[in-house]
Amino acid sequence: MSDSVDARLRDYNTLASSFVLGLFRLSEARIVALTTAIALFRLHSEPPEADGIPRDNAIVDELRRISYSEYDSFRYVTDASLLVYATTLLDTFLTDTTRFLLLLHPDSIGDNQTVSLKSLLSAASTAELITDAALRRAREISYLPFLGRIEFLRKKFGLEIVLNANTVADLDHYSGIRNVVVHDQAVFDVRLDHSGVLEVSRKTCPRHPTLVKSTDLAAALRAYRVVAVAIYRDVVTRVLKSHPDENFLRAVAAFDRGEAKAPLEEPPRSDA
Repeated sequence: MSDSVDARLRDYNTLASSFVLGLFRLSEARIVALTTAIALFRLHSEPPEADGIPRDNAIVDELRRISYSEYDSFRYVTDASLLVYATTLLDTFLTDTTRFLLLLHPDSIGDNQTVSLKSLLSAASTAELITDAALRRAREISYLPFLGRIEFLRKKFGLEIVLNANTVADLDHYSGIRNVVVHDQAVFDVRLDHSGVLEVSRKTCPRHPTLVKSTDLAAALRAYRVVAVAIYRDVVTRVLKSHPDENFLRAVAAFDRGEAKAPLEEPPRSDA
């Protein structure tokens, strides 16, 4: 393997590691959310002295003040937020992969990209202009649905990205829910009635505007991991003509087996 191929493989593995780090972050956040929910449930369902633990300290009193309505809102927003975050991880991985391939093969950016006079005058080099064009092209592609973005990678770079029917259906379904959560939490609809009079009417549940179940996250993540691994394998084998990093594959697979665990050491803070 040539040095240039080695370098490109390291670069792509570095980009792909963001997806795994995001999975770790999501897993830890979900553990905290589930632990909090379980603790609240037990606190309200067990006798005051259950397990010999006093229930009269200040912290417990504060938790007891949380009403069911507040807990229900917490659960709904948490489920919706975790699904949005999980979908964003795949969204980011797709964007990073698209940018990587466009910059690896600048001819693939296309002949219809326009460069403003301001960009020409301010650019420090041709490489900067190409990078900017690739970023703009990747941004354009990111507006497509996930399946459309995957099809772009297939056609433009000769990837196969083989996905079964269930994965395709789940990818479309859960990314669609994400879009609704992000863009529409309205409870009411406004329209003109048959006589042309403006009317406002309820269109969905006031407490749960989008139907998001606690089981949706696991199902969505299964599909997202399958998609990410399929794209990763094809980029490494078909474009870079190399072998996938087993560390990446094992890390993603660990989430399917429920074995993923982040290191106990506290990492350096990003704002340090």
